Amino acid sequence: MQADRPKQYLTLNGKTILEHTIDALLQHPLIDDVIVAISPGDAYFDQYRLREKPIRVVDGGKERADSVLNGLMSLGENDWALVHDAARPCIEESDISALLELMNSDDVSGGILATPVRDTMKRVKPSTNVISHTEDRDGLWHALTPQLFPATLLNARFKMVYHRARISQTKPLPWSLKATKFPW
Repeated sequence: MQADRPKQYLTLNGKTILEHTIDALLQHPLIDDVIVAISPGDAYFDQYRLREKPIRVVDGGKERADSVLNGLMSLGENDWALVHDAARPCIEESDISALLELMNSDDVSGGILATPVRDTMKRVKPSTNVISHTEDRDGLWHALTPQLFPATLLNARFKMVYHRARISQTKPLPWSLKATKFPW
């Protein structure tokens, strides 16, 4: 974006994008707690009086996944985690509600907001950047945030991924997701 600060700290209508995002989550009647992961060296967070909001702040990590894991570790055993990108303020209450309804479903273990892929998708030959073919878009979806999972399940999956990365295994993880369509 060629800005002098991370995009979550750019202002829109007198508030930072992060403030808009936090406010959208805090205004939802079924959300009890908002946890924000902030990098220890963040030079902007305290400039905007964000600590005055009813949120919990945890240390962010080197990678986004590390920040999510730090947030998960502050949740209780029976909590659900709604993981959302701080720089995505245009979340609708109805979309959050659709995800939160999944907590009452016995046949899924979580859910995401998603929208069907509309763009042409190309597959390239590994290490060549030469197009090998056009992918069929049927069944392809863009994963969006927020994403909802039981905190203990997501925490366990993160730890499994970290463990597998250390021992160089690439087996897919067993997930049972329900995609909730997010229209454009």
